[in-house]
Amino acid sequence: MEYKDIIVLGSTGKVGSATIKALAQDNIKVTAGCRDIKKAKELEQAGAHLIQVDMNLSNQKLSKILFDYKKVFIVTPGSANHLELTLNAINACKEANIRYVLVVSIPVADNQSIQLGRDFAEIEQYLKNSSLNYGIIRLPSFLDNILNQAFPIKSNNSFSGPFDGNIKFSSVAVNDIAQAASKILQNPQKHLNKTYTITGDLISFNDYAQELTKLLKKEIKYLNVGFESTKQNMIQYLPESYANSVLEFFMLQEKEDPTQTIITNDFNFLTGKMHQASSVWIQQNLKYFQ
Repeated sequence: MEYKDIIVLGSTGKVGSATIKALAQDNIKVTAGCRDIKKAKELEQAGAHLIQVDMNLSNQKLSKILFDYKKVFIVTPGSANHLELTLNAINACKEANIRYVLVVSIPVADNQSIQLGRDFAEIEQYLKNSSLNYGIIRLPSFLDNILNQAFPIKSNNSFSGPFDGNIKFSSVAVNDIAQAASKILQNPQKHLNKTYTITGDLISFNDYAQELTKLLKKEIKYLNVGFESTKQNMIQYLPESYANSVLEFFMLQEKEDPTQTIITNDFNFLTGKMHQASSVWIQQNLKYFQ
């Protein structure tokens, strides 16, 4: 069975794994590039071929692995060294003469007043200057991020965040991202050197709380704990420098910066479908909060 058409780098995260499953559902042969194959058995069960690969490999080693593939999906890692790893993967794609490279970015690449904006602007420009055929999908906050708060919602009937609960920001369901990425990777000739921003609804933390209250039939409260408390929580599992970059991102959301309130029709253009409404997503994932 031939799998050497599409490979996903960063395949065990939310976006990578969902995209692999979307491709497999369309009977597209796809390879999941994993740092730890033991963590990817679910992807193998979905129909993916697994290989061990790390974006931190030398350019020579990574390009050798990629050489036989035609299309590469680089899911930019959510880590402090995301810039270094993504540029390394782009270089390896160039060395391997990859026909099409799709890279994850974020809308804040248009606002270089913060570190994440500067990093993703550099990634995008580097890709554009690489001479590769490319695509970029910019992604706002994931609806699925509320799953990180499932435990306090279940145990304390509350969850927290860094700013006022009425402030709305762009969001998108991970499964919608996967469907859009799948369509691009299946027919990249239609998407050469294009940038898409995949969005769903504008949502606020209070919107989450109100919908969960209605569906769970008990009051769920959102607690605005401020930026410092949020930072202290983040540095338990993130380097402080990266936590500061994420806080800058949250501050843009608080200010309702245009990069954080953008809504596009790109998902409908790519898939012919309407995006998943936030209320529908919450209802479909209610079991995680019960």
